[in-house]
Formats: sequence, C-alpha cells, structure tokens
Amino acid sequence: MAEESYIIVGAGVFGASTALYLINKYPSASITLIDRATKCGASWDWNKVVRSDYPDKLYTRLALEARDLWANDPIYKPYYHASPMVWISGIYPTVYVENHRSAGVEPNFEMFTVDEARNAFGGLFKDADYEGVNKIYVNYDSGWAEAKDVLDNVVAAAVSAGVKFIACEVSAVVFDKSGNRATGVRTQAGDEVSGTKVILCNGAGLPKLMADSAPDRDDFQPGPNITAAAVITGNASPDSDISRFMASPICSKETGLMGGYIPPTKNTPLKFWSDMTYKNTVNHPSGRTISAPPAGNDNNQWAVPEAISRELEDAAVGILGPDSGITLCDFRVCWELTTASEDYIISSRSLRGPLHRNSRVVPFLQILPILGKYVVQMLDGALDPELATRWAWNQPVLPPGGRELYPTREFKPF
Repeated sequence: MAEESYIIVGAGVFGASTALYLINKYPSASITLIDRATKCGASWDWNKVVRSDYPDKLYTRLALEARDLWANDPIYKPYYHASPMVWISGIYPTVYVENHRSAGVEPNFEMFTVDEARNAFGGLFKDADYEGVNKIYVNYDSGWAEAKDVLDNVVAAAVSAGVKFIACEVSAVVFDKSGNRATGVRTQAGDEVSGTKVILCNGAGLPKLMADSAPDRDDFQPGPNITAAAVITGNASPDSDISRFMASPICSKETGLMGGYIPPTKNTPLKFWSDMTYKNTVNHPSGRTISAPPAGNDNNQWAVPEAISRELEDAAVGILGPDSGITLCDFRVCWELTTASEDYIISSRSLRGPLHRNSRVVPFLQILPILGKYVVQMLDGALDPELATRWAWNQPVLPPGGRELYPTREFKPF
C-alpha cells in the first residue's frame, strides 16, 4: 500500500478527512489533495450543526462515534460549540430517542408540550408555527462547529503530515488508452497530475466532471438517483437585535417551510438555513442532461433570486414568528451532491481502474472526524459489507415518496 499514489479531488469534508486518514495510515504514500483556491462548496460555510439525531440508526451511530472527537480531539475541539438543539417536528422525536438507545447511548433529552415550548428558552419560540406538532424534542448533547475554520485546520493537519495540496480547478479525469483505468486528472491550465488511485470528493461538481471526462461512457455517469442540489442560507442583518440569541439553542423546524438557525457568537453570525432544495438542469455538450451549479466565479453562490430568499425569510418566520425583529442578508446558494436514498456514496466505481466517488445527503460535517476512516476502509477493500451495500454507487431507484430532500424544483425559473 505504501507505494500507492492518491489524488483526492475536493477539499471539503470527504476530501479533507480522507487525506488526513490516508496520510496517518500510510505516511510514505504520495497523496495529493486538489481544490480551487477559493473554496465554495457547501462544506465551506460559516457554521454547521453537529448532531446525532437521525431517523436512521446507522447515521445516529456514526454521529455518536464522532461526538467524542468533537469534544476532545485537538484538531476539532477548538471549533466545536456545545448547544442544546430544539426540534419542532411532527414525525421523528420518538425515533431519535429509540435510535440512541439502540446504539447503547441514553440521550440527554427533554420533551416539551407546545405550551411549554412557547415559554422555554426565554420565550424565543413563543410565536413559532406549531401546526401538526404535539411534542417538541430537545437534545442537550448537540452542538455546532465553525465549518470553514475546522476544515482549514484538517487540511493543514494533513499537509503538515505530508499531503501535497494543489490549488487549482480540475477539468477532467484522465484515463489510460483502454478508457477503463483512471490514471490522474487534468487541470484547467492543462497540467496533468498522475496517481494510481483517483478519489472524487468534488460534491456538486461530480456530474459535470464525469460528463466532461467520459462523455461517451454511460457506465461512468451518475444515475438518476444522484444529482447536484442547492440549499439556501442567510444571516441576520447587522441592524437585527441578536443579543437574545447569544446563548440560545440551535433550532430545526421539520414542518411547513422547513429550516433552522444556529446561534451566533461574537465572531460568527446568526445563521439561518432552509431545507428546501433546488436543481439546476443544463444541457451538456455530450447531449446529456445534468444538474450542475451555475457557471461563473464561485458558482455564483451569492446570486440568490429574490423569490428564493423570501422562502428562507418565511422559514425564519415559521420559527420565530413575524415580529421577531430579525431580518436576513448575505443569502448564499450552497451546492452539494445528493442521493435519493439519503445515503452517502463511498464506493469504487470502474470497470478495472480505481475511480472512487463520494457523495452524501445526510449532513456530514458532524461526522468529519471519522468519515475518512470509512473511505480508507473502502480503498483497502475492508469496508463492512453492510456499509458497502448502503453506500454503493448503484443505489436502487426510489419512488418519489422516498425522496424527502431530493430536489424537484428548478433553480433557473426563480
């Protein structure tokens, strides 16, 4: 294994964690991590929730595995903020509790009635929209992380251990003459970087990269269950009074217009997010139709249509009520790769050559401290068969009812 040379495309959560785990396990290996100089993927954000509440037992277990590292590992601990998390949800609270217990962990939680929730936490949620909700679940062992800063620190740790970082844009995967083996990547400047294993962690850019790289190969293209999707975030404006939020819990609302917020610190904003997703269907020169982030610098991430920003504002009203005094600004489009099954993809996908792809729908920053371990297990052929099945490239096609967060609306008409 020490003679392998690895190219990792994308320095987000998957790429950064994989680079660090690879270099720690194989310190004599050649490992190159490539990402554009200005990182604009969904992972590179002000802050992200770190939680263990999932309706799926597997992801509950993984999040619990990572939680100790967030709290204790010097790579992650400086960027982690413990915080209660309030769930305004009509479906999942009892499932969250059961999944913790099935993992052998008793959750530190409380269930509020709607009236109790209105009066809790200084009355922050007294005017929330509770339609369809009977109980409000609060997990006191949740938190959030300074996403960009912790990713910078993971990349720095990997580079310090021997990973080579190249700041550039990858334009194509390079194959050998047979077309069956990935041998490296080509940059937009025309340079080639060679390696025996190519690991694609470039998120929403994957469908376009593969269409550019192998336009005549159907077997190398993402299937109908994998697409680039956008979610919207925004921050409280400078003229908003956020003082009462400084010690507030995180909140996630899973009814009506779904979304949530993360409390501010003196250095980070009061951030809101929406769980409504969008796709951006484009016609590729190969004749394929794919969803891809808009062309332009940094995926035009700051160009948020007014109708979409209003949806986020309406989601904020559903949490805080119409008279909260909070207005939003700094709207951002966060593009990510999603799957209809809401599973990761940690899978080898090629005829004979080592081309590996990673994706996600289940939010993954909270599992940053351990994700690379599972990618390395996949590369070594040692991934647990159950996980290999769940995270396979050729996941089964799900009916529309199984695609809760899979995008159905087009971004462009807005």
